[in-house]
Amino acid sequence: MSDNENVTARVIELCGEFDRIAVQVYAHLAEVQTIKNINKFWKVMSEEEQKHCFFWKKMSELSKKIELPDLFPNKSIIADLERDMETVRGLQKNLGSYVSLEKAFLLAYRMEFYAVHPPFEMLFQYAQIMQPFLGIESPMEGYEKHISLFIDALRYFSEPQDALAMVGEMLMRTWRDNHAMVRLHYFDQVTGVLNRRGLMDIGSSLCSLAKKGDLPLSVALVNIDGFKEVNELVGSDEGDRILRWLADSMSDSFSEASLIGRPGGDSFLVVEQTDDFERMEQSVEQTRRRMPEPSVPLSFSHICMVIDKHTCSLGMDSVLPQMELALKEKRLTTLD
Repeated sequence: MSDNENVTARVIELCGEFDRIAVQVYAHLAEVQTIKNINKFWKVMSEEEQKHCFFWKKMSELSKKIELPDLFPNKSIIADLERDMETVRGLQKNLGSYVSLEKAFLLAYRMEFYAVHPPFEMLFQYAQIMQPFLGIESPMEGYEKHISLFIDALRYFSEPQDALAMVGEMLMRTWRDNHAMVRLHYFDQVTGVLNRRGLMDIGSSLCSLAKKGDLPLSVALVNIDGFKEVNELVGSDEGDRILRWLADSMSDSFSEASLIGRPGGDSFLVVEQTDDFERMEQSVEQTRRRMPEPSVPLSFSHICMVIDKHTCSLGMDSVLPQMELALKEKRLTTLD
């Protein structure tokens, strides 16, 4: 196992440990606080954290099965998380048989604050993108509701409400800022599909699955020929609209079990769970037909390939350059 895999696997381990402690802390608060509505609230919080624990268990199993991408190039993230975990363990250790309402919400706030650390969001997003291929349900979609539940309880049960409401808003803002930061890591800002880095991260995991024979995999690279000149002619706004049209048309043409990304300024890559070459060619043709009529004539070139185990063993960082070179040679041959 590489150092990169060790880092990602360790982050998963620490995140899982954090949520296991959160389950225990919220369950304890439900036991010691007997007011019915408060008791019910802490039980719900504990149950939600149990769902998160199930997610981390699945991610841990995945880390033992495939080669995970280097999601955390800054290795100091381990030290940061371990420091947070020491604090969380201390908070749990100091829980007594009586916990005032004020102390309970302060403790819960600290727990929730640590849980919006960027690595949680990074792995939530990774799992959500991989969901069509793995079936691991990411907590990401429901996590903002989880935070909102906590903030609503903070406003309703705590005094002074104004100060604590502001604290809750800071928690939500932190979560949303981290969410936006993670989207910049994975997604192209113009089209909303994966960017080159996102393709490399997710594609490498899919190649690892395909190498083990667990997943059939094919790729298609589609290029807008002469897009630089088109962009200069019609302007960047219209050029961006053309890129979005192509991305949307590809999303409609390829199956749900596919990844679509923009690895370069004028090219799009599709990675699909299939070994049917003809199906890939047909999907590219459907993409052409679905494109609305642009303000200037456009031409496209493409190349499709079924990825075998040997090619997969090289990883997506080798597959994509091979595809780009093959498409370039195909275009030169066509011109000749």
